[in-house]
Amino acid sequence: MRKLLFILILSGISLITDAQNMLSGINLNRITPDGWLLDMMHLQESHFSGKMDNYGFPFTQGGWGSKPFLRNKNGKMEGFWVPYEQTAYFYDGILRLGLLLRSDSLINKSRKAIYNTMAKVSPEGIIEPTLASGDMCRWPHSVFFRAWMAEYETTKNAEILSSLKRHYENDTIQYFGRDLCNIETLAWLYRVTSDKYFKDKALSLANNEFSPNQSLKAALEQFASADRTEIHTVTFLETLKIPVFFYEFTGDENYLKMVDNALKKIDFYNMLPDGVPSGEEGLSGNTSRNVHEMCDVVDYMWTCNYMLRATKKPQYADRIEAALFNAGMGGITKSFDAHQYYTACNQVVCSNHSSHISTYDNSRMAYRQIHRPPCCTGNLNRMLPIYTGSQWFEGPECSLYKMLYGPGAVEHIIDGKIVKIREKSNYPFGNKVTLSVEQGNAKFQLYLRIPSWCTNPKISINGKQIKQQAHPGTLFCLDRQFKRGDIIELDFPKTAQYERWDTDAMVLRYGPLLMALPVDGQVNQIDVLTPKLQKESYKGYTMEASSRWNFILGIANEADTNFVIDEKALPLGSNPWTTKESPLKIRVPAFYYKNWTYDYRIIECEGGEKIIVPVTPALPERGSMIYALNGLQAEAIELIPYGRTTLRISMFPFWKQNDIPSEVLATDNPQ
Repeated sequence: MRKLLFILILSGISLITDAQNMLSGINLNRITPDGWLLDMMHLQESHFSGKMDNYGFPFTQGGWGSKPFLRNKNGKMEGFWVPYEQTAYFYDGILRLGLLLRSDSLINKSRKAIYNTMAKVSPEGIIEPTLASGDMCRWPHSVFFRAWMAEYETTKNAEILSSLKRHYENDTIQYFGRDLCNIETLAWLYRVTSDKYFKDKALSLANNEFSPNQSLKAALEQFASADRTEIHTVTFLETLKIPVFFYEFTGDENYLKMVDNALKKIDFYNMLPDGVPSGEEGLSGNTSRNVHEMCDVVDYMWTCNYMLRATKKPQYADRIEAALFNAGMGGITKSFDAHQYYTACNQVVCSNHSSHISTYDNSRMAYRQIHRPPCCTGNLNRMLPIYTGSQWFEGPECSLYKMLYGPGAVEHIIDGKIVKIREKSNYPFGNKVTLSVEQGNAKFQLYLRIPSWCTNPKISINGKQIKQQAHPGTLFCLDRQFKRGDIIELDFPKTAQYERWDTDAMVLRYGPLLMALPVDGQVNQIDVLTPKLQKESYKGYTMEASSRWNFILGIANEADTNFVIDEKALPLGSNPWTTKESPLKIRVPAFYYKNWTYDYRIIECEGGEKIIVPVTPALPERGSMIYALNGLQAEAIELIPYGRTTLRISMFPFWKQNDIPSEVLATDNPQ
């Protein structure tokens, strides 16, 4: 019966009319970042996004609207989808970043690609490049068209709509696999134009092949089933948003349940403590040895954004912020001049040879300006703009939703008049968030997300605490006349909580922040040169631990409360991710375990030379700790937010034989 219902849904047979209650994103030129968000975006522009088209292929060539990307296949030159995907990520990211920063330089680079591409369509109106059929030939378009959507939402240029309409009306390619992500663009076009053609075309694609001998609707059914999903992680995360659009077309909530079930299954099999599912190209496990790509971080946030808009459930905002604050920030240098392709919860060596996922390039865990392949490099440009653009949404009857927190302002338009609201906070550091009305006077409903991790939240307006209780994991509605000078104060207290992971590991969370032991490293800056692809070298770093990292937590289980929290308030406008000292530290009891040491791999270099290199080890076998702690003295180690670290341990072995004296955590000299 369940399978029959599913097929009826995907066939478009539904008595439910179109759903028009999805939240609407706010144009990025009406959002102004501030504080640490603004600081990190400026670092991104000056050290990463603004330089990328100068120092590495394919960003130096561009592809879209410029010199095409070609490859020689069986003696024939043909268009190649891979660099088009990578540059599509880049152009979408820098346009959104540019709109938020009001950076003409970034905006114009993306607009040049958009409008030059628009000028080079085929006589039938097909938007180039024309790639080989069956080889993800329309997948890059679905990525690049996100930049077109952002451009239209800013400029309302009707040429974008007409160009996209001609493209989809005349495209005869049979969409396959990731090509089906063009349903996202079709849904947007239907949303903007109300043209039923786009909805019908999108629904018809449910019957296309997703993989050999498997239709899209069959693949989505498998995603939502109890069976473990085995698939490329990016393909999974990108495809998982498609049911949201089918819900938007039909109003049938079974589509949303499908995505929710798939995410719950991912939580069980694949989720890592830093808030993003594993992706060693394909979905993998959830141990300290598993990793994920930077692409997984960004695409996961993007898909959760759609679920947040469709369901209005705060849990999806919880997912977005956990992904950014932990996996995202933990995968970049804090000057934003380099990033990892693979990021791990435990990493004490990040070098040209340190990736223990041996199937691929050994350098994928190093911090570099560009990785090979550069999909993660391109996609990273979208990370902070996605978070910032997901903070505010507009709903029915001029309602406004505050779903994510971070310093900055929004302009909410009601009957042509602007109500400007500014958030002042260092969120997620500290407990306080202040929203002040700086301009305007209007009556509307303001929905505030109460984070699920929050304990005993409090809301005050103009100095008076609201009597109605706000509950974690819900939306709190303020329905009132808002006027200039109004101040809304939010208090989101956090608690520290140990959490058992993968049976043998223990992690510590503090609100949305995963805590980690920062490992000092011997850091060397290197020049990376790929002669076949570029003339100039670009920056990279190698890092290897120079401080102790091999500790066993001295706790018995996740119910243990043996920790001491040291949190210092920072002035508003500070960047808590880059301050010399972490504003948040948590002391925990631990035992130094010298027998937990590096693993080693034999690497064969070019020319056939073999070298032995260190890599981050797995956790020690739990049974080995029965006697390991004999004679060891407990000491305090200090954990800081994961997103502040590069080298780190966040998944710890744990063991407790005897009570640890309270004075251990009171010491002034941890480690």
